Amino acid sequence: MTREDPALTREDPALTREDPALTREDPALAREDPALTREDPALTREERLEVFAGFPTRLAEAATAAEGHPVSPGEWRPSEVVRHLIAVEREVWQARLAQVAAEDDPHWPWAEPGLAAGFDSASLGEILAAFANARAATAATIRSLDEAGSARSGIHSTYGVLDVVGLVRIAIDHDEDHLGGLSGATRP
Repeated sequence: MTREDPALTREDPALTREDPALTREDPALAREDPALTREDPALTREERLEVFAGFPTRLAEAATAAEGHPVSPGEWRPSEVVRHLIAVEREVWQARLAQVAAEDDPHWPWAEPGLAAGFDSASLGEILAAFANARAATAATIRSLDEAGSARSGIHSTYGVLDVVGLVRIAIDHDEDHLGGLSGATRP
């Protein structure tokens, strides 16, 4: 095919219209706290970091409430969701922050790790504590960055150029997706 092929040059309307899942108008995403709404452009860097750093408390509440409820086939139990979030924290967010600090324009593929190893016999409380410690370390790394460090960026295969704030925005979205799954597990 050549560039002149109409199939390659026309815009796909499904790719160009605004996704209602990322807007405040979507009632499914309405929350009591507007600071927790995805992609809230009104959040300052520090406010966004507070949402990011404060997530372990919200996760612990939701995971504890969901523990013991039936899980649909193919879905993760609360302890498995938290183990996945530990893996993401270590293998994605902490690794990418280290790359941003050490490399110019690192390139990142899409990554969706499975479950963090070493927690097979751990209690939900122990797993939640491990996640809280990992997230605190990530937040401390971000807080330690000066303005130039925060402005450094990498290139994601799906999202394009992401600076540190962009990484945090995606992390918050990922957190919220899993929190929503846990909250749904507690509904009859």
